[in-house]
Amino acid sequence: MAPGTISTPTTSQIYQKSYFPIPSFSNYDRDLAKGKDMFDWYQTFQGCKESITDYCKKDSKILNLGCGNSNLSWEMYCQGYKDITNLDWSQVVIEYLNIKYQEIDELKCKPICCFA
Repeated sequence: MAPGTISTPTTSQIYQKSYFPIPSFSNYDRDLAKGKDMFDWYQTFQGCKESITDYCKKDSKILNLGCGNSNLSWEMYCQGYKDITNLDWSQVVIEYLNIKYQEIDELKCKPICCFA
């Protein structure tokens, strides 16, 4: 499956249907609700490909902690990495990714809670 061929709702459409509370300390979910699509917060796969290929084998179990709405996992999947778990505290972004990747079992997306 080539990048960009998955039909998904926008983050704002998911946000409008979400029943999950927004933490009062952040505007992250609200920013997603404004319709911002995939965004690589740190670096694209191409920008960090050398480091990833140096340390991760294609059959490695990969944890993408704080995945946000980045394309990194998708780009890694397209390069042959097949066991990727995306974690983020935003239920909105996890719901978005679960819909986007619903037909790809190797890309798992799960919410995390890290409140102290």
